[in-house]
Amino acid sequence: MVDQSEIETEEVTDDYYRFRIRDDDQFESFADTPEWAEEIAETVTEGAAIQMGSVSESDALRIRSVRVPKKPNLRQEGPKDVATRIVEKVRS
Repeated sequence: MVDQSEIETEEVTDDYYRFRIRDDDQFESFADTPEWAEEIAETVTEGAAIQMGSVSESDALRIRSVRVPKKPNLRQEGPKDVATRIVEKVRS
């Protein structure tokens, strides 16, 4: 389970919320997000996206940030909760 204190609001625009999962300085490089990870984000909420990169201690990809679109139905479930569900699904 993801501790919500791991997820920080990084940016809020007219169209989306972006949540930081890891700081940029933890990454060696950023990569194209694998299709399977994008599909997971889309299954949680349409229009969601993930940015991933390689961390210095391994070659494995890790989540850098999650973008959640602003939608009227997000009032029932907050955008941070949506980001948390995306992170949990990708990590499992």
